[in-house]
Formats: sequence, C-alpha cells, structure tokens
Amino acid sequence: MGWSWAPAIAQRIATVLAHQVQGFAWVDNFFFGAETEEACWAKARAFRALIEKARLEVKEDLVPTQRLKALGMEFDLTEGSVRMDPAWVKTLDLSWFERGPRITARTVFGWLGRIAWRCFAMKRRLCARQGLMDVARRLAGRIGVRYELWDNCVELSLKEIGELEREVLEIRANNWFRPVRPCREWIVGWSDASDDMWAVALEVGPGVVKAGFFHHLEGIFSKELLAVVRAVELAIEVRGSGIGIDMMVDNMGVVLAILKGHCRLFVGNVLLSKLFKLLEGHGATLRVRWVPTHLQAADPYTRGLHPSNTLVVPQSTIDELANLRGPLGTLIPFVRKSEE
Repeated sequence: MGWSWAPAIAQRIATVLAHQVQGFAWVDNFFFGAETEEACWAKARAFRALIEKARLEVKEDLVPTQRLKALGMEFDLTEGSVRMDPAWVKTLDLSWFERGPRITARTVFGWLGRIAWRCFAMKRRLCARQGLMDVARRLAGRIGVRYELWDNCVELSLKEIGELEREVLEIRANNWFRPVRPCREWIVGWSDASDDMWAVALEVGPGVVKAGFFHHLEGIFSKELLAVVRAVELAIEVRGSGIGIDMMVDNMGVVLAILKGHCRLFVGNVLLSKLFKLLEGHGATLRVRWVPTHLQAADPYTRGLHPSNTLVVPQSTIDELANLRGPLGTLIPFVRKSEE
C-alpha cells in the first residue's frame, strides 16, 4: 500500500476475514480451530470462499493438522503444548557467547530482541526477568543515541554474562510448555480507575462490587493496572483458586502491557510482577481485553456511585459486548444476572 497505515489496515482486513469463520489472523497467517478434521475442512472451504469473494489470494493451501509450525513456534495440539520452532532456534547465532565478554553492542541488542520475542511467545513474562532487562538498560545507558558505537565492542560484567547464560541454556533446551491450564469455572469482571478511585465488578451470583481510594500512586496507567490487580484479588477471594477470569478493561495500554508482560514504567512492572505471582500462586488464569468506556460496568463506581451488593448489567450492554471482539479476537458469552 506504500503508506504508514498500510500494516494496520492489512491486519484489520485479515482479522475481519478470519473472524467470519471463527478464526484469527496474525500478520499474514490465518488459524482456524475445530474439534474434528471434517469441521476444520468446512472452515477452510468457507474461508476460501471469503478470500475469493474479496478477490484476495493466499499463498498456501489450508491443510488440517494437529501439529504445525508457524510464527517461529511449534504447536502440538494433541498435548496442548508449544515450544519454539527448532529451525528458529538453529538460526540463532550463539557463537558470540563463547567468544568472551567483549562483543559488539549490535550483537547483544539483536539477541535481546530475540529473547524478548521468545519470552512473549512462551509466556515468560519480561517483568519477571529483571536481571535481563537491567542488562539492556545498562548497555543502552553506555551507548545512548551514539549509533556509531553500535559496532564497537562492549565488555559485559560477570553478572550480565550470567543473566544471558541462563537465557542461552533455556533456548538450547527448548522444552515444551503448556500455556493453558484447566479452570474449574470462568467468571467475568470489569476493572476501572479514575484520578482518585479504583473499582472492580464481578458477575458472580447477584454480582460483587468493590471500590477504594488511591494512595501515593501517580498516572492513570498505573492506577488502571492496580485496579486489575485488585479485581484478581477479589475474584480469588470470592471464588477461590483454580478459576479463570475474563477481565474487561477500557485502557488499551494496560491490556497490551499485560499481554506483553512488561511496560516502560518501573511501578507498572512491579504491579505486573505482583499480578502474575498472584495468578501463579492460586493457579488462576487471566484473559484481558479492551472494551469502550460506555460498556465498562465498573466505571460508575469510580465516579462516586456507592458500591452495592447487586451488579446490574443492562441488556443493551450485554448485546453490544456479545458483538465486540477484543485485540485477540476473543468472544466471551455474557449471561444476564439480574433484571434492570
């Protein structure tokens, strides 16, 4: 397309097409899931018809499989496991690691970028790898914006080498990982924040609402992220361990930070670490997606409305949410808990 918005438009077109057959798109890759091979073939034929109707082309034929390689990853659907594609691992040049502590900054940063992608793909949260992030931060501080120094050698400390060595060993092992844990039940929740208040709402029984005030916390991003932490704490308190939480948030920055497992703010990374430790400690699963403010059930409680024990979600909100697709194309069923 030749202009700055072309990637976003292309991704949006791919996403809309994939959603028509309950699939999803990642850049130029399309994925469809089904319980049987016949059902998968039916989706493939439906998608092919959509592509032809839109006068577009796909480079490869759609073939149902339970083991596939895509996006630099290998998926085993029979075991519910994933790992990095062995071919991707082989493309990583690890020889620089054996050459000693003096290597070019360009090599280190290029490799750190690959580590960041692997952490995202394998759900190894970057906020939990503070040592690795410190390596990148210290190197960036030494170089600054002097790009002519990128090809000069830098000397790594023993601590920095140790942090990188741990990543090298994990990448070489390339163990299988199960990203999805079974949940005994799923609940829907909303979290929101204003300048001085946070509020969460859970659709549990008649509904549960909780709100509070901020103390010594600056910035709406950090406040919205803290609200998510409070929502998860409340969900675990009400329903116990081993649950799944579908969390609705009206701050896209918070949604993306949780998906990435890292953000630019120190306070944000502290909150993310707390959130993920809370989930791991209680065997809980969090799915977060963006919703517009007018569909945010927790929003009124951050504007002075006194929390009650009854959460009423208008039918119009439920209907609109049912047709709304988040950044990952997740569709969540909403059940009306009470009458207006």
